Formats: sequence, structure tokens, C-alpha cells
Amino acid sequence: MNTSILILSFLPILTLLIGKAFNFNRYLNYAVPILIYLIILATLFKVTPSEISNTFLTVKNNQIDLLFNFSNSYTLMSKVVLLISILVLLYSSKFMHNESERSHSRYFLYLIVFITSMFLFTLSNDLFSSFIFWEVLGLSSYFLIGFWNKDSEAIKSSTIAFWITRFGDLFFLGGIVLIFSLTGTLSIEKINSLTSSSLISLEIPFILIIIGIFSKSAQFPFNIWLPKAMKGPTPVSSLIHSATMVVAGVLLLYKIHPAISSSGLSLNLIAIIGIISSVLGAIAAFFEDDLKKILAFSTISHIGLMFLAIGISKPDLAYFHMFSHSFFKSLLFLYAGVIILINGTSSLEKLKGSINIKSTAGIVLLIACCSLSSVYFFTGSYSKEFIVFSLINQKHFILSSLMLIGIIFTCLYSARIFFTLINFNTKGLKEVKINARFLIPLVILSVFSLLGFFTMGLFQTDITIIKVPHNLQSILLLQLLTFLIFFLYFRYKDSLLVRLKQFNSVSNAFFKTDFIYLEIYEKVFKSSSIFIAWFDRNIIDGIINLLPFKILQISRDLMSLQDGYAKSYALRTIIFFILFILVMSIVDSSLIIGELK
Repeated sequence: MNTSILILSFLPILTLLIGKAFNFNRYLNYAVPILIYLIILATLFKVTPSEISNTFLTVKNNQIDLLFNFSNSYTLMSKVVLLISILVLLYSSKFMHNESERSHSRYFLYLIVFITSMFLFTLSNDLFSSFIFWEVLGLSSYFLIGFWNKDSEAIKSSTIAFWITRFGDLFFLGGIVLIFSLTGTLSIEKINSLTSSSLISLEIPFILIIIGIFSKSAQFPFNIWLPKAMKGPTPVSSLIHSATMVVAGVLLLYKIHPAISSSGLSLNLIAIIGIISSVLGAIAAFFEDDLKKILAFSTISHIGLMFLAIGISKPDLAYFHMFSHSFFKSLLFLYAGVIILINGTSSLEKLKGSINIKSTAGIVLLIACCSLSSVYFFTGSYSKEFIVFSLINQKHFILSSLMLIGIIFTCLYSARIFFTLINFNTKGLKEVKINARFLIPLVILSVFSLLGFFTMGLFQTDITIIKVPHNLQSILLLQLLTFLIFFLYFRYKDSLLVRLKQFNSVSNAFFKTDFIYLEIYEKVFKSSSIFIAWFDRNIIDGIINLLPFKILQISRDLMSLQDGYAKSYALRTIIFFILFILVMSIVDSSLIIGELK
């Protein structure tokens, strides 16, 4: 059954390729993949925990195996990926409805490759296949981010994302090569066993892998590509930011945590970068005006929390926050897509008062913002609560203080989104009508964002998330802080927004790296592109264009040899053989001399 799941995961890609070749009905672009993913999702609940192994390559008697693990801790995220992907596909069917036939099929092909690669990544249990699937994930995201290729900003954004993540690939691949050379294996379980038993130290390779993960997960200082990825279609943003690409690094660190736990330097690096990204991401989100970019900075912040949890040796908490974040962040992005589509703008200021508080859209927004800001009983609250308590219990007072700052700013930008979009004066305000193919994903994601903690058991997980000491007083204190921030923002929002405009450049210079990356892009990549274009035009094309001319010239010379004069022909033939014999004699003599030496 497990092998069948792996084979079945490639079927949507094959279906779309066949459909594209034979010009099948465009509805098949999403209908067939949705059906197949539903079958796979249902099957995952019945699989027997086991491992599938296939030898890919043998290097000096050491095997590189493709390993897939179907344990509950692995399949949990697989189920989440499939569930959100199904909802995104349904959402996309309406969102991309007005695209041409060619663009429609191209979009869904890229999207299906993206989903398939992430699904296989979640199940992979070796570093080699993890790297391959993550690369395919990155490549397909590049095409999706730059999908609207007539937009120069979209092309620029996808290019920046491509080069930053490729930079991380160098470190990631370097770490993998070093691990294989030192251990002779890339199996995650074997690596965990070797390092946990102190048989071998892999600190340097792990640091290289961690740097690579930081770049692909948009963590400091590689953060800038993720907000720029907002130029892609909104359903793509929802997938990238929720349960797929940027959280893949967290998932990989969760898998190899037993190995890196023996390295204090690696854990400290993960924790420090995580808290920096979390705090500064939340601050940048508060100062941003573009709705999609606010959510992008929010993603950077929440992924930072996941890294922080791993850095303090709480991988289950990181996994749980990844689970929770997947639902409420995909909900927020899909919701933003509907609002932007209806109003024709992503500017928060221009969207002011566009949502009726009593409407379905208003209720969905309330659930999403409450989960985002960690209001109790909502999905996002539990994982944040557990991480804070873990920091305090381990006496990481500096880290816990910084995390509280991040939580405060998270509440602030959540309140800003809600109170800006919501209109409490419902008289004469038209209710936003949401298409069923938009509404169904929003309602389902709202349920999980509201009851995610209780529904986690439905996913058959063996992750121990609630074994964290906490008390009612601390919970009440956190909730009081949350509601106080919401009240203060509501009370003083007008004066606060005036001050915000004075600092609106903060998000544009997030971590002061935007300028650096743009300089690199302008001076390095664009210059390289110009040189490559010149080389292609003058050297490559020159050679190609020259070849027919030279071939014609040689043909004419050869024809001149066949001039009909027997004596001339015989003389040239004799000369050729004499020269050939002389050359061969010289070669033979040199070989003999070499053997004698």
C-alpha cells in the first residue's frame, strides 16, 4: 500500500501532461488532481508505519538509498499538505478561471509539481531525496512566483528568490557531501544514531545544512525574497507560506534533531537566528501597508518561532506550531486573495472598512486574526503558549522577553488588519459575496484555525505536545496582554496610524538587507545576464553561424580533390598516406620511450 501511495502521487502530473498534449477540458486540470489527492489522503489514514528503501547509487561500496518513512510523525505533515493543497486547488479553479487555456494548464502543471515534491519531501527519510525534492519545490516555486511574466516586478521577484535559495543550496549540498564522506550514509535514522551515540561529530556539516535551510526558509539574513514572492498568484502564496516550501526547513530540522542536539553550537545558532527573525519580522509586518506583504513578514516571524523551539530542544513544539500555522496562515492568504480580487487593491489603507462585521467574510476574518494573535482556544494560541512556557522553565529569560515583544507586535498587526478591514457601521454596507469555490476552502480552514488543537488527534499523531509545564495564571496573563493590545489599538488607532506613516520605510529596509540584495541583483546578476547575452550572441551564435560556412568551404575543397585528374589524385593520396605513416611512427616511438622509462 505504501509503495502505491508513492506511485499514485505522480499520477496528477502525468494526467496534466496528457491533458495538455490532447487539449482535454480545462476542468480536468484541477478536478483529477483533487480526486487523486483525496484518495491518497484517505489512504494515509490506513497505512501501516513502515519504511520503503530503494538503492539509488553506490559510491565506493557505500549506498545512497531513497528512503520514505510512513510513521505517524512523518505522515502528519503529509496529510496537512494534501488537505491544504486540495483546498488551494479548489480555490485556484475560480481564481484562475479567466486565464487563457495555455496559461491555465501551465499554472496547474507548475502547482501540481510543487505539491507533489512537497508531499514526497514530507515522507523522505534521507538527506539526498530531501535535497532533490526541495530543489524541485524551489524550481516550481520560481515558475509560480513569476507566473505573470509580463509583469517586470514578478520576474524580478522570482529571480531574487531563485538566486538567494540557490545560494543556500551550495551550503546545503556541501553539508550533505561532508556527511556522506564522514559516515558513508545519508539515511537520517543512521545519522541520528551515529551522532547521538557520540560515535562521530558532524558539527561543521550540520552548520552548513542549517545555513542552507535559513536561506530557503527566508530567515535572517536571507529574508527579503519571501515578501517579494507576493507577486505570484495568491493561491501560490498561500501554499508557499503555510504548509510547504518555507516550513520544509523546519520539518527537516525536526527529523535530524536527534543528531544536531549533540551540537551546542548548531542549536544556539538556530535559536538566535530564530528569535531575531521572529521579532524583526513581527515589527516589519506592523509597519507594512500591503496586506500580502504583512502576511509574508508574519510568516517569517512565525517560522522564526519554530526555529526557536528547535534551538531550545523542543522539536515537538516546533512541529505543533508548524501544524497550527499551516491552517491559519493559508486561511489568511486565501482570504486576502478574495478581498484583493473584489476590491482591486492590496493596500490596507484603500481596503479600509470594506468588510461587514456581520457578514460571513467578517466572521472568517475574526477567526483568522484571533488565531494569528494567539487568542485562547484558537489554534495559534496553544503552540505559542507552550514555547513561551518552555523558555521560562529553561530560564531563557532574554529569549522569552524577546518572544513577548514579538507577540506584542503580532497582536498589533493582527489588530491593525482586523480594525482596518472591518466596518462596524453596517447600515447601507453591501455584503461581500464570496463564490462557493472560494467560500468552501475558507470555511474548512476556519474550522481548523478555530479547533486545530482538538482536531490534531484526527491526524493520528504520536507527537507529545502537551507535556509542557504551564499554569492558569500565566495563560490568563498572556490573554490579558493580548486583549489589552487590541483595546489600545482600537482606542488610539487614528493617532497611531499617523505615526506609522512616518516610519513606513521600515518594512522596505527590513533587516537592512533589501538594499544589499537589490545591489547584488542589479550589479551582479544583471551584469552577468548582460555578459551571458553578449557571449551567446557573439560567441555561441557566431560559432553556429560559422559552421555552415566552414562546412561549405571544406566541401568545395574536397570537391576540388576530385578534379578528374588521375595523376593529381594519386599524388595527393600518396602524400596523405606518407604523412599518416610519419605521424603514427612518431606516436609509437613516444609510447615505447615512455614504457622504457
